[in-house]
Amino acid sequence: MHLMYFYGFIVLTIGTLELILQGLFNGFEWHMIFGDSVYNLILSAIDVMSSLVIVSLCISIYRRIIKPRNFLINSWQAFLILGLIFSLVITYFFMMGFRINYYALNETPFLYTLPVSRFFGSLTSGVCDDSQCALMGHEIFWWSHLLIVLSFGIFVVYSKHLHVIFAAPNIFLRNLNHKARLTPLNFEDETALQFGVAKVSDYSWKDVIDSYACTECGRCSHQCPANFTGKPLDPRKIVHDIQDALHGDRSSILELNSLTQNPEDYQQKREALKHITEYSSRDELWSCTTCGACMEWCPVFIEHVPKIIDARRNLVMMESSFPEEMMVPFKNLETNYNPWSFGWDQREAWANDLDVRFMRDIGENNPPEYLYWVGCAGSFDERNKKVSTAMVKILKAGNIDFAILGNEEKCTGDPARRMGNEYLAQTLIKENVQTFQKYRIQKVITTCPHCLNTLKNEYPDFGIKVEVVHHTQLIENLVTSKKIKLKEGSNEKIVFHDPCYLGRWNSEYDAPRRALKETLGHSNSLLEMERSKRESFCCGAGGGRMFMEETIGKRVNTERTEEALGTGATTIATGCPFCMTMITDGVKEKEGDQPKTGTLDVAEIIANQIHA
Repeated sequence: MHLMYFYGFIVLTIGTLELILQGLFNGFEWHMIFGDSVYNLILSAIDVMSSLVIVSLCISIYRRIIKPRNFLINSWQAFLILGLIFSLVITYFFMMGFRINYYALNETPFLYTLPVSRFFGSLTSGVCDDSQCALMGHEIFWWSHLLIVLSFGIFVVYSKHLHVIFAAPNIFLRNLNHKARLTPLNFEDETALQFGVAKVSDYSWKDVIDSYACTECGRCSHQCPANFTGKPLDPRKIVHDIQDALHGDRSSILELNSLTQNPEDYQQKREALKHITEYSSRDELWSCTTCGACMEWCPVFIEHVPKIIDARRNLVMMESSFPEEMMVPFKNLETNYNPWSFGWDQREAWANDLDVRFMRDIGENNPPEYLYWVGCAGSFDERNKKVSTAMVKILKAGNIDFAILGNEEKCTGDPARRMGNEYLAQTLIKENVQTFQKYRIQKVITTCPHCLNTLKNEYPDFGIKVEVVHHTQLIENLVTSKKIKLKEGSNEKIVFHDPCYLGRWNSEYDAPRRALKETLGHSNSLLEMERSKRESFCCGAGGGRMFMEETIGKRVNTERTEEALGTGATTIATGCPFCMTMITDGVKEKEGDQPKTGTLDVAEIIANQIHA
C-alpha cells in the first residue's frame, strides 16, 4: 500500500512541478525539454501511478473504518490527509480530462496515451460542448490541484503526517553501532547532574527525531510480547509520549535553550518540566522484556528499547523508584556477583567432578584457546547446571582446549543494565574486564545469549574486545565437521524456540537448527512454531523480567509455551538459560509436575547423542 503511495507521489510530483512551471512560464510543458516520446512516458506514468494511489486510499479506508488494525486512534487528521490525497489525484484526473476534451473540441489530435485521464474526460464530455467551457474546466481544476498541494504543504508540518519529512533523515541518521549495544553512562563526569531520562529535555536529539519519524504503522506494538499479553506497554505510545511531552512543555523547553550557560537557572527551569512518567507510566516502562521486536520491525529504524532503558536508569539511580522484587537481585549482584542468593564462592561447585581446568591453575602465560563463560544460571541454577555439564561433555568430545574462571567469574552486568542500574552493571563489567586482561583471554564460549550480547557488543566500550561464540554455533561446527560423532537419528519431534538475544539481537537463527537436524532421523524434520526466527515470540525473561512477577495480563511464557505445545513436539529445544527456566515453568503450568513434553537445551540434546 505504501509503495503505491510512495511511487505514486514521486511521479505525481513531477506532474505538479509542471503545473507550477506553467504558472510561472505560460505554456510550459515537459515535452519542450524532453520531446513527445518521453513526455508521453511521463504522463502515462503519472496516469497509472495516480490510479494506484486511489487503490491505496481504498485500502487505507478499509483498514481504518471497516477493519481497524494497530491504530492509536482514528484521528480527524488521518481522514483529512486521506481526503487531501484523494483530492489531489481526482483534481489532476479531471484537469487532464478537460484538457483532452479541449483538444478534441478544437479538432487537435491529443498524442498521449492516458487511459485513466481519458476515462475522466469521457465523464466530463457532456458538461461542455465548446472549447471555451473545456478550457475553463481545465483552469478550475488546475488551480484546485495547486491550492490543495500548497495547503497540504502547510498542513503536513503541523500534522501526524510529519513523518513524511522526518522518516528518510531518521533512517540516514540511524545508529551505526550494533543494535543491541546500550550507550554507557560516564560516571566520572563531575559536571553531570542527571543520569538517565527524567524529563523530555534529557532525551537526545536522535530520540526527538525518532518521535517525529514514527509512521504510526503499529508494527512495533503488534509484535511486542508485553502488549500482546495485555500489559500496558505500547512501544509506539512510548515514542509518541516524547512528542506529546515536547509539545506540552514547548515554551519551557525553548527557554531552556537560552540557559545552557547558566547551570543553576537551567536546572531550575528543567525541574518545571513534567516528569516522563506523567506520559509513560511506570507499569509501561517496567513491562518491557527488551526483546527487540519493536526495533526489528520498525520501518524507519526507531530505537524503542534504549528509550525505555534510559527512563529506567533515572528511576533506579536517581529516584530509587523500582519494583520491590528488584531489590533482591540488585543486592545479590552487589554482594555475590550473581542475581541469586548464592555465595560467590560456590560458583564453581557444579564442576567439582568434571575434571575441568581453571584459569588460575593454567596461569597467564599459556591461555587455552577458549574461555568457557558459564554464566550465573549455568553455575547456580539446578536446571541449568545440567546444560553446563552437557557442554563440558561436548567440548571434551570435540577436543576443544578450554578452561573456566570458576569463582573469579562475575555476572556480565546484563540484568543490572537492562533493569536500569547502570552503575552496578559497570562495576561488574570493569572487574570482569580486569580478569580478561589478566589472563589475556581472546576467545569465549557461552551458553547464555545475554552474556554473549554483553561480552561481544558492550564490553568493547570498557576496553576489552574478544571473539565471542554462542555454544550452539560451536556445536553446529563440531557436528557438521564430524569432529564429534552422533548416534543414529532420534525419533523425537523437536521444536526450537529462538532466544531473543541470540536471534533478533545477534542474528543467529541457523546454527542451532542445523545442529538439531543432525540428531533427527531421516523421517523427521525440525518443527517450527508459527512465530519463529525473526518473528519469534519472547519467553518473557529479558530486561530483568526474570526476577519480577507478572501481575498484569497473561504470562508471556504461558503464551509462548502454548504455541510450542501446539506444534505437537515431544521436545522443546532452546539455547538460553532464561528461556529454559521460563519454558520449563510454562510446560509444568500446562501439563503438570510430570510433563510429557521435554524442555532441553541444544547442548543436552547433542550430548545425549554423542557416541560413548
